[in-house]
Amino acid sequence: YLPELDQPEYCNAQNSALWELHSLLRHYHPVVQKFAAHLLAGAPAEGSEALAHDLGRRSPSELFEAYSMKDMTFDPSIPSVARRKKGKFLQGDLFLNEDVTKFVKFHLEKSGIQVPLDFAEDIKMFPAS
Repeated sequence: YLPELDQPEYCNAQNSALWELHSLLRHYHPVVQKFAAHLLAGAPAEGSEALAHDLGRRSPSELFEAYSMKDMTFDPSIPSVARRKKGKFLQGDLFLNEDVTKFVKFHLEKSGIQVPLDFAEDIKMFPAS
């Protein structure tokens, strides 16, 4: 790969690390996506994966100036993402099973009863390893 050449078609970009090109197919900028698809297709001069004339004949410095971020704007602009609807929170009985709802209500109602917190018997059930 020879990035210092003026003509992008002669810099042998197809010999760069190909694994990077697969991630660049999902790049946020559509021009980067086009170049990545072009290189993954073997840099064809004709066909559906060929670059548009205005992109293929520009020097790297011209492309850099044309798509510069100095004004903090994208060229072309990025479409806004539609907002997702938030899920609804169920109020009232949170358990769909009626048996679980009855069980929870029963134990919440008798919460005033003092229960000894002796876990020694439960610990003896599980021998130390």
